[in-house]
Amino acid sequence: MNNPIISWRNSSKKYQFLNKVGYIVSFTKIHTATTDFSRNVPYYVGVIDFGKNIKTIGQIVNENRKDIKIGQKVIGIIRLGKKVEPSEVVEYLVKFKTQ
Repeated sequence: MNNPIISWRNSSKKYQFLNKVGYIVSFTKIHTATTDFSRNVPYYVGVIDFGKNIKTIGQIVNENRKDIKIGQKVIGIIRLGKKVEPSEVVEYLVKFKTQ
């Protein structure tokens, strides 16, 4: 069960890349995942560079089904995190959409 207090305390760090534009430095395609992320398989995870020595790791959302490439531009967007039970708090995450 996720804790709403911990989620709220971490929200300022979690959403710092929302609407920020960055570039893919490295990525991999995940074919097998834990039960929390099994509905998303296959999916991409990559290292995103925002310049000024600021980098993060995150899921790359590729709605156009184009090939993902190193150097490709991405933007931080909000997406639903893992599937939760009715009694749990819904948590949203920043993922990176290809441009």
